[in-house]
Amino acid sequence: MKKQTEKKRERSAAGALGKLLPVMMKAAPVLFAANILLSVFHGVSFGVETMMQQRFFDKAVDAAGGETGILQAFLALAFLGITNVACQVLNGAANFLPGVVEGKAGAHLSRLIHEKIARLDPVVFEDTEKLDDINKAEQGKDSAFWYVYNVIAILTFYIPYFAFMGWYLFSLKPILASAIVIIFLPTALAQLLRVKVFAHLEDDSAPVRREYEYYETCMVGREYFKETRLLGGFFYFKKLYQETLVCLQKLRFKATMKANLFELSMRVLTVAGYCGILWMLYDALMKQEVTVGAFAAVFNSLGMLYSIMEEVICRHMAEMAQNTGSIRNYLNFLAMEERAGQQREAPGWGDIVLENVSFSYPAGNMEGNRSIGKSHSKEEKHSKEEKHSKEEKQFKEEKQFKEEKHSKEDGTAEPVKYAVKNVSLTLRKGETLAVVGENGSGKSTLIRLIAGLYLPGEGSVKKNGVDTRELAMGALTARTSAVFQKYQRYQMTLAENISISDAAADCGKARLDSVCEMAGTEAGAFPRGYETMLSREFDGIDLSGGQWQRVAIARGFFRSHDLIILDEPTAAIDPYEETRIYNRFAEIARDKSAVIVTHRLGSVKLADRIVVMKDGEAVQTGTHEELIAREGEYKRLYEAQEQWYSETASALLLPLK
Repeated sequence: MKKQTEKKRERSAAGALGKLLPVMMKAAPVLFAANILLSVFHGVSFGVETMMQQRFFDKAVDAAGGETGILQAFLALAFLGITNVACQVLNGAANFLPGVVEGKAGAHLSRLIHEKIARLDPVVFEDTEKLDDINKAEQGKDSAFWYVYNVIAILTFYIPYFAFMGWYLFSLKPILASAIVIIFLPTALAQLLRVKVFAHLEDDSAPVRREYEYYETCMVGREYFKETRLLGGFFYFKKLYQETLVCLQKLRFKATMKANLFELSMRVLTVAGYCGILWMLYDALMKQEVTVGAFAAVFNSLGMLYSIMEEVICRHMAEMAQNTGSIRNYLNFLAMEERAGQQREAPGWGDIVLENVSFSYPAGNMEGNRSIGKSHSKEEKHSKEEKHSKEEKQFKEEKQFKEEKHSKEDGTAEPVKYAVKNVSLTLRKGETLAVVGENGSGKSTLIRLIAGLYLPGEGSVKKNGVDTRELAMGALTARTSAVFQKYQRYQMTLAENISISDAAADCGKARLDSVCEMAGTEAGAFPRGYETMLSREFDGIDLSGGQWQRVAIARGFFRSHDLIILDEPTAAIDPYEETRIYNRFAEIARDKSAVIVTHRLGSVKLADRIVVMKDGEAVQTGTHEELIAREGEYKRLYEAQEQWYSETASALLLPLK
């Protein structure tokens, strides 16, 4: 019940405003305060203009009847003109100022997302639901400012205007004040429904939206086009893109139609109420309960009142209704649990000890099996009764429960599918450790635990006696470097691509030359040396896979480190060059701790120890000589690889027919 109450509050305008307003004020406090003050004066000015209209009409009628002088009529006209000019000036300022504030507030909101992402546990990016949350937060950020602006406009412009007009109409004839309620209530009810409808729409559409955005990237992304065009994948992704886009459009159409039909019925009631007010006003004039000036002013202002009421409800409240779900998602993302640990000085360089460490990926995802957000099957996409039916929701909940809990039919829980299970080992100071095993054996997950990127679900990882759970990410990675198989190709210069791993460090030519030599590349091979732009999109050049991998290796070597992790860093490099790089690496890693993950078992001979992974467990540990001397997984892998190389070499020596 408590969670439901909190959720309702998050969806309310007051709840969102209470959380977002301090954020906005921090971005531009003076401009926000000026906007609020200006808005109040702007709202009251319209009410004052109506009173000035009545005064002018009454004086004009009196002057025409000889009951007063023409000068008083001209003075009333002058006051009306001054009020009108003031309204126009305030209106212009009210339209200009929000655009200025939006730039500052938008930049601040984006910065909060980026800072939040940096503080999240990296394992979040293995959870498809969390990826959806990030996507929804990005969508919500774009609407956050205008959401706050709309709420402020209602509170500071529209409410003062309606309050003033309500008092004015009541002072003429109490029944006339009902015009505010008659015009407002039906349309307001329609917008409350929109809030509910579009909040649910955002939740339902986020996974689908992430899907079609990914398929679009596969169609038009530069890194995909060669393969998708040559192999025909473009048309496959185009088909998937169109299917998910149609699915998203159906969700939006269904929500929009539901909200618009109810709104149409409410607008009919509003028009009927508007006509009723005009009749009451005419009746009051005939009975001489109001003056001609009051009748003219009220008659003229009713049109403006209806127009402003329609504006606040159909524009501002409609925008709020459509964006409420997005704003809630943005706020929920900022409140997402962050990586635990203290941001303190990193522990001294020492042993890294793993004690009975186990780890499983979120939602049952195993290593290397991340989803891109396919939360909707093709059958779900195309069934007529899909998406929002109670039956489908129940099915999704049951499916998710089964995936996460792995429950059996008898109700007993199955063992969790661990990527790493009950691993105990010590990486000693200055030791080089090799991790080998088949694909999916848990190698990459293990090194992420050693590096501190992931925290163990069970057991502990200690760096120099300090549990990784007690340290923030910055402290854990302060003296750690890595080279991954799936390296990044930054669209920057060669120097930036290398030095980005340690941006605060000295980026002199001598240091760059040193790491490039270790990685087997030379700046002289590039058109402009280290200033060569590595991106065709920015008038630079592109590199081969092997060249890019050497740049990535240089990037890892450039970072000052006590621990370096090499996760298949030479996969795109021929064995001879790989041997040279590893030998060079062995020289520079003599006084440092290192972890090497590789499929080429001939390269692990340089390691002080080898850990063999199988099904998430460390099944063997020892030197190459020790492991090859006894039966086991390592010997099996080594002999199988040796045989493959021998057969391949023999095949290459066969005469051509």
